[in-house]
Amino acid sequence: MSRINQELVEFSFSPKLSHSLELNMLLGADSVYYSLNDAQLNVPVLKTYHFDLARHRSLTENIKLVFMEDPLLKEHYRTTKIVITSPHFTLVPEKFYNEKELRIYLSNLTDISENDVIATDSLKNQVFKNVYSINKHLLQSVQTMFPNAKIYHSATALIEGYRKIAELKQGHQVFANIRDGHVQILFFDSKDLIFVNFYSFQSPSDFIYYVLLVYDQFKLNPETIPLSISGSLTVSSELYKHIYRYIRFISFAKAPDYFHFGHQFTGIPQHFYFDLLSIKLLSE
Repeated sequence: MSRINQELVEFSFSPKLSHSLELNMLLGADSVYYSLNDAQLNVPVLKTYHFDLARHRSLTENIKLVFMEDPLLKEHYRTTKIVITSPHFTLVPEKFYNEKELRIYLSNLTDISENDVIATDSLKNQVFKNVYSINKHLLQSVQTMFPNAKIYHSATALIEGYRKIAELKQGHQVFANIRDGHVQILFFDSKDLIFVNFYSFQSPSDFIYYVLLVYDQFKLNPETIPLSISGSLTVSSELYKHIYRYIRFISFAKAPDYFHFGHQFTGIPQHFYFDLLSIKLLSE
């Protein structure tokens, strides 16, 4: 059995309406998150599964298990978007982008195996393509379970989600999304994306090292430039307290205001699901 970490289902929800709903899913390194929303952007369902106690199985095996156990995932939805987390990605300027050189773009940064498939996402209002690799067995399994799904990379969703916040403000802004022992750090100058990268960390010291590395690289003052955080973090956690020693202004990224949440979501820290909820922005 898979462990359901969070299950939020509005009382009015009925699976019979699935054909009119959208399914958005985030596949993390050790987790599966998904939500459903209707045309009015009401969110009647949000579920999360974590596999930290089942790492003897591969991510592909864990996802198959979730699919078999969760009847909602077997319904037919109006649209399905699935975001896959992978540390192997790079942004390529559109003016230099050549579809025939995808493997070369990534092989300059990391080892690409025969079991990797190279894919590309386009970014809105940006002059980049996101080129990334996905394990082919994972990809084949996802496509078998969800044959009509559109598949994207997690950095693409975060870029679009954070850009919505960044474009409402002026100046330098740093964002960090924490999920499954990894952090994705993004730096914007107003609405323009300057930097994005993916790091693994095991301790608060590792985490703050990577954050301050970005501040140092772009000559940002941690006393004045805020850090906005999303993902698996609470104010009471040791990681948050550690961050606060080095970054003066910390905030949690709010859930996109285009979504509407019912009573079952009352009191739920919505920054936990910022990356999942940002999937809605893809290809619209």
